[in-house]
Amino acid sequence: MKKLLLIILLLVSNLSYGQYKGDKIMHFKGGAAVAGITSFTVMALNKNKPLEVAAKRAFWYSLAASVVAGVTKEVIDKKNGASFDFKDLGATAGGGLTVSFSLDKLYKSKRKTIF
Repeated sequence: MKKLLLIILLLVSNLSYGQYKGDKIMHFKGGAAVAGITSFTVMALNKNKPLEVAAKRAFWYSLAASVVAGVTKEVIDKKNGASFDFKDLGATAGGGLTVSFSLDKLYKSKRKTIF
């Protein structure tokens, strides 16, 4: 399972690099980082809950956090004179979705407490 997860992450990172320019890659990485930090935090805070419940919360909270981070960044850009770029928001959410989904599959493959 770990090998499969690594292969998926490498493929996604290589595909995203070929399709997007530098700014979109930074948004993708930012969304991925926010989702990863949020997911690990939620799992740590829910370590006394059943794994299915904790993993489900971690998935949705980390995905939501990456979307909120993307919207916040675009609102700040708009206030600073730039336009609200939905492609940037999509890249941020895409990074969050990739990490949220990957970690969800990793958590559920363990079938025991992660933390």
